[in-house]
Amino acid sequence: MRWGLAIALMWSSLEKFAYPDWFYPLVVEKPFLTFGMPRDVFIPMAGVAEFTMGFGLLWTPLIRRLSAIALIVIFTAAVWPFGRVDLIGHGLIMAILVAVACDQCRVTRFLPSL
Repeated sequence: MRWGLAIALMWSSLEKFAYPDWFYPLVVEKPFLTFGMPRDVFIPMAGVAEFTMGFGLLWTPLIRRLSAIALIVIFTAAVWPFGRVDLIGHGLIMAILVAVACDQCRVTRFLPSL
């Protein structure tokens, strides 16, 4: 599940680079999301942050936990401006992130070579 979520987050972050026009209406409707930055600066920065945290879910156990906690904070903070629909839509993602953050594994395990 962790790998699937990481790939999904990294894939969706690439949309911010390939199709930034998709996010312009959102930034126009809710300008406080950009923290005062121009939208052409904020959208790629959001893509970099999303890709980095998604990639962090594949890294060492410490980075994995930190990425999961940061993503939980971001998804939880998004409920206030976007409402319950956002919470319902991201609920499964948040559940997986909680499982990743609570994982007690201290060693990175790799599949055995063939």
